Amino acid sequence: MNGPSMYRLKPVYEIPQNLDLPDCMYKLKNPAAITVQKSNETVGKDKKMLSSIMDKEPLPELTALEAKWDNLSEQLMQLKLQISEIRKNVEPVCRLTGYPLCDSNLLDSLKILHGAVINARPSSPPFSLLLLKHLHRSSVPIILNTHIHSSVSNFPTSLKWFDESKKEAATKTLNLHLIWKEDLLDTELVMNPVKQLPIKGEVNILRLFARSGLSLLKYPLDDILKTTNVDNILDLCHRLAHADTTKDRSFLIRMLTGKLGRNPYFGGEEMNIVDICCWSILKQIYDIVGQDLPPTLSKWYQKVDSIVF
Repeated sequence: MNGPSMYRLKPVYEIPQNLDLPDCMYKLKNPAAITVQKSNETVGKDKKMLSSIMDKEPLPELTALEAKWDNLSEQLMQLKLQISEIRKNVEPVCRLTGYPLCDSNLLDSLKILHGAVINARPSSPPFSLLLLKHLHRSSVPIILNTHIHSSVSNFPTSLKWFDESKKEAATKTLNLHLIWKEDLLDTELVMNPVKQLPIKGEVNILRLFARSGLSLLKYPLDDILKTTNVDNILDLCHRLAHADTTKDRSFLIRMLTGKLGRNPYFGGEEMNIVDICCWSILKQIYDIVGQDLPPTLSKWYQKVDSIVF
């Protein structure tokens, strides 16, 4: 307050100016002052040590190592520039624009599949191979060499269609080995059992065929949206092949019917990989779901089935 106070108060405690300390106690130095002093001394020592290191001549080994590192960095930069120039002038070998229709003159593109072995169960025959064989008869003849494993006790006579592949007159053919086995979880394709794992699932085998050169499958590679849609329907076919209950099969058949719509084929006006795969799966379970197929899907099934049988 700037103005005069109303009244004065006496101090509650009076502190004497000088304090008489007892002689029995010992004195300690101010710890804060000691810490500050030591900190200053440490900083001074560090500065002296750093200055002494900086004043020394560099070691020859370090100088040589730095020069070698600079030389290596310069070489890497030059290599990076050279690779960039090569990328500008070199075109990619494989473009994702689909495959041209293969014929007997382009059988070299299918050499990855030549001699491949397909293991299948008699209860789940890969009918897609029969359809591919009929569709490719005029371009690349497909020869199915069938064998029966010892695990098969009773071989169904209904699978005689796979064994009626006669040797075509064409000199260039695609030879596939089909082995009937019982101890399988799914159809699998083996190209090199030493270096590669088997490709499991009829759907995935057809995907490999399409990407290897069988352009008749018409697997879209130039449009990501179409590719995603086709893969979605192929996944539905795979789920249908492994569905255990009637409820699951009915649900998947309804979804496939919706995908077909009013089109003559799943690929629109032309047959594609989805038609071949879906027909094969329905052929395997037709005895179970044949009577429950919607009219649209049933009409489509009969049309595709008439190509082979």
